[in-house]
Amino acid sequence: MVLKAVESVVGSSGSDSVVLMAAGNMLSVNVETVTGSSGADTITLTGTLTGTTAAVIRGGGGTDKLTGGSGPNRFRYTAAAESSPTAKDTLTNFTIGRDVIEILASLRSGSGDGTFIGSAAFSGKGACQIRFNDSSKLLEIDLDGKSTKKAEMAMTLTGVKLADLQANNGWLSWS
Repeated sequence: MVLKAVESVVGSSGSDSVVLMAAGNMLSVNVETVTGSSGADTITLTGTLTGTTAAVIRGGGGTDKLTGGSGPNRFRYTAAAESSPTAKDTLTNFTIGRDVIEILASLRSGSGDGTFIGSAAFSGKGACQIRFNDSSKLLEIDLDGKSTKKAEMAMTLTGVKLADLQANNGWLSWS
């Protein structure tokens, strides 16, 4: 079944998935997986899934505004273009210790597992590196490790502090 112009989705007690086919806004309750369209989406989850199950949120292409629910959330990226420096996502309520940014491991062409370097400059020595600007709240990921200036992925993490990212290592996962 295809629905058009849906603004709100309430999931059942079973496993629920929603995929947006066109850019738009969406509010969902008790939905385990939401996948945005290739355009600019606003996805807001409300409520908490029971147990330790994390809601999975994929913005898709475009400049997306993603807000996870009050329980654990996994912001999943399967292509660098899903949150590029020119079309970066904003994660509005990313919480260290609860939420995870999950990136497809095969996107990493640089060596290593992706070293968090705080706010330092990328080295350009072939190692995958991640940095964060505490003023702009911009997280940048140099997937191939070849540049000292350019990242292949970028996203804004509102409300997050550099010190929180440095003190915790469970906020980024490669799948």
